[in-house]
Amino acid sequence: MQRLPTHPCRCLSFAVIGEAGAAQRSAILYTIIEACRSRGIDPQSYLRDVLTHLPTLTNRQIKEVTPEAWAKARGQSTRTLTSPGKHCFAGRQAAA
Repeated sequence: MQRLPTHPCRCLSFAVIGEAGAAQRSAILYTIIEACRSRGIDPQSYLRDVLTHLPTLTNRQIKEVTPEAWAKARGQSTRTLTSPGKHCFAGRQAAA
């Protein structure tokens, strides 16, 4: 999996993807990847494992495959950094 670029306001770029559905799917995937990164989890390993098991999971089991729960189940420690989304619109809110 190619590493996605990191930029504090990358969430603003989803508006130029084209189709609204593609933008939403990209935003979801980016959120998952950033949730992994902010907790020190390799996004590629996480996605490979979760997407392999996802078809057999029930709705009640989804909480078991969040990045933090996934790492905890494997005995990995996680770290929590500032949420990448917190500063994406900071400039826009200040200007408003």
